[in-house]
Amino acid sequence: MRDLLFEIGVEEMPASAVEMGLEQLTREAASEFEVQRLRYRSLKVYGSPRRLTLYVSDLEEEQEPKEIEIKGPPKNQAFDEKGVPTPAAVGFAKSQGVSVEELVVKETGKGEYVFAVKRERGRSTKEVLLEILPELVRKIRFPKSMRWDSKLRFIRPIRWLCVLYGDEVIPVRLGNLRGNRFTFGHRFLADNPIELREAGDYLEALCKGKVLADQEERKSVILKEIERVTEEGEKALLNPDLLREVLYLVENPSAIRCSFSDKFLSLPKEVVINVLE
Repeated sequence: MRDLLFEIGVEEMPASAVEMGLEQLTREAASEFEVQRLRYRSLKVYGSPRRLTLYVSDLEEEQEPKEIEIKGPPKNQAFDEKGVPTPAAVGFAKSQGVSVEELVVKETGKGEYVFAVKRERGRSTKEVLLEILPELVRKIRFPKSMRWDSKLRFIRPIRWLCVLYGDEVIPVRLGNLRGNRFTFGHRFLADNPIELREAGDYLEALCKGKVLADQEERKSVILKEIERVTEEGEKALLNPDLLREVLYLVENPSAIRCSFSDKFLSLPKEVVINVLE
């Protein structure tokens, strides 16, 4: 088992698009992994203005085996009255690559039939990821998208793909991009690009690059920063919608205390608050 990191690096997205992308990435990834029989311990998504990231913990090395039941002739045609296999049973077993002894009889809505049960070994996870990760990107839809590649549309141009399965790069192809082990920290405060040794280094490496990729951690920092600049006896007015918007507008939050002339307080409170927000 290894951790999977799949980061979609983009030009700055609107706050609403980040939230929308995270919801779709969570839903589509969980659905696709279920369909592909890829088992894992946990699935998380991270988002900021410049990235949508899928992080899957303890992803199995290959698909779960799959049992396939293939319906054959009716039981009364496959076996005679003494239970001896007929040529119909022998021919069916041979065509399915199993022995006659491995055939099973099952009741169906139309009576008893003979079935061949075959166990199909799963493909390697790396092979499956090469196919499904580009499709995950294409399944993320926005009300308005940009086209910068002949066949690729997204909310903003995609600039990099960081794709690691443990410490191994999965060379996913998407348009002219190819998966690698490089991510990018803060546009102005970090030395970019940042090379990752393995998937598990992601959050710590970005933190050193002045980016809090985990939106829950970023929200906690925003609230602490507001508390830091609020003086004794004051209370911050936190509009939940505004807080959510700010959460997806920044990667390295820092609160600044500001002031304005008291004469503006002669305006109705609702006007002052609305303008400030």
